[in-house]
Amino acid sequence: MKKAVFIILVVFLLAACAPLPEVSIRSTGSAVLSVISDAPISEYEYEPVEGGVRITKYNGANLIVTVPEKLDGKLVVGIGEWAFSGLLITEVTLPDSVTSIEWGAFSECAELQKVTLPKNLTAIQKFAFSNCTSLSEIDIPDSVTTIGYGVFSEGSGLERVKLPASLKKIEFVCFAGCKVLKSVEIPDGVTEIEYSAFYKCNKLERITIPASVVAIGEDVFEECNVLTAVCYGDYGAQYCRDNGINYIVG
Repeated sequence: MKKAVFIILVVFLLAACAPLPEVSIRSTGSAVLSVISDAPISEYEYEPVEGGVRITKYNGANLIVTVPEKLDGKLVVGIGEWAFSGLLITEVTLPDSVTSIEWGAFSECAELQKVTLPKNLTAIQKFAFSNCTSLSEIDIPDSVTTIGYGVFSEGSGLERVKLPASLKKIEFVCFAGCKVLKSVEIPDGVTEIEYSAFYKCNKLERITIPASVVAIGEDVFEECNVLTAVCYGDYGAQYCRDNGINYIVG
């Protein structure tokens, strides 16, 4: 009997002295601490929208970013406001599921050198790539119908841009401050170029203005001192004459 009691006591003591399972502890930013499992933290924060999810913030450490087509089984259909703004990323590829890039999504990404846009993209909203000073070229797919104002403003390294055939308007200050942009072909179908769209594009040498353009705002080509416009319609030619801009008839 004494031996049985002794064995039970030993087993109890061994169990009491066994190490506890490891847990990780994370501060919540207040006096309260929460005990959590070691599950990995997602690189992306997102919110539900119609058709899938929209990324609201990137938390990853990768400088070359390939955004996944799905997060937790849901299609990524949008890049939200300021989601990547100010990060040190150098390259980004977006999946074809993305249809919208929202306000300031990649603004102030000073190291961003390459962007691959999705073929189903329809809208690039205001200031989406403003102050991306290392971005030298970008091809915008023909699916895009909206490029918001200031999208590429202060893109001081932008040398080449391909505008989509479906575009109807170039909004104000869209390319303002793109100091090394040399040539732009405005696609046939654009009807309006808003004010200061190419302000301070100091090295802009050539721009084509199609016959579809029937409205050009003030100071669109202010400080574009080496520019020659190729005009395919009477309106563009008259605008150039009225504003002292060199032009030739296309």
